[in-house]
Amino acid sequence: MSFSVIRSGTYDTLQDKGRQLMAGAGIPQSGAMDTYLTGIANLLLGNTPDDTCLEVFCFGPRLRFYQPMRIAITALDANVYLNREKVAINKVIRLDEEDELHIEQVVQGNFAYVAFLGDIDTALIAGSRAFHSSITHHQRLEKGMHFPIDQSAITTLDRSHSNIRIDTNGYTSNYISVFKGPEFNKLSADAQYQLLHNEWQLSGNMTRMGFQLKDRIHHELDDILTAPVFPGTVQLNHAGDLMVLMKDAQTTGGYPRVLQIMEEDLNRFAQKQAGSPIRFELVT
Repeated sequence: MSFSVIRSGTYDTLQDKGRQLMAGAGIPQSGAMDTYLTGIANLLLGNTPDDTCLEVFCFGPRLRFYQPMRIAITALDANVYLNREKVAINKVIRLDEEDELHIEQVVQGNFAYVAFLGDIDTALIAGSRAFHSSITHHQRLEKGMHFPIDQSAITTLDRSHSNIRIDTNGYTSNYISVFKGPEFNKLSADAQYQLLHNEWQLSGNMTRMGFQLKDRIHHELDDILTAPVFPGTVQLNHAGDLMVLMKDAQTTGGYPRVLQIMEEDLNRFAQKQAGSPIRFELVT
């Protein structure tokens, strides 16, 4: 079983659960930006929740398949075409030999996911197949790439679920749950109030390393000594810009860490499009 990339999209990568517990060695976590949707995609096929998926950002690739197989595509909303005919998402899709799949656009949110019955057979590095520019040979999918699908662990092709209802209601909320970061209490009372009561907007500066917010906070904090950071850490630079670190971010940083987004809310935050309003809600 295999597929190849006929045309690449905006930024397509292979992702799984990421490289867990490797930050001490300076290895970024990586992994899917929305682990809820990857888990659903794998569940539809009967895979384990952490099997490798194709992550699509905004405009997706065109793929060709060389044997009959089953896939599942999950997204909040996306335009997907099989041999130029539009197909439904969030369900199992059966493919035939020489079929072409085009994930034209992620309509709602930023990311869509394609799971394959089995696992994509690529290099396992530090316990993960997740692409990262400083770790894996490839940073993103490119035209001409060919990927085999390992189905050796599958005992039957009839164990997949045909449909699973995806709960997208939580994605509509503008409130993102956070904890206080290590440097939060060093902010002035006014800066703390702004941080937790202002409505922020996502800028167009959005990558797998970090999402930057518009507007600024006036503060008098100095940079800190290099300290651990994680996906979901909200950093405040000397100019007053807020940057939320995402899955490919570095493992240490020198900017004050004013907030930390709860892990389950990071999925929702990752799907917020440029210009979306954001409010931080402190969890006590």
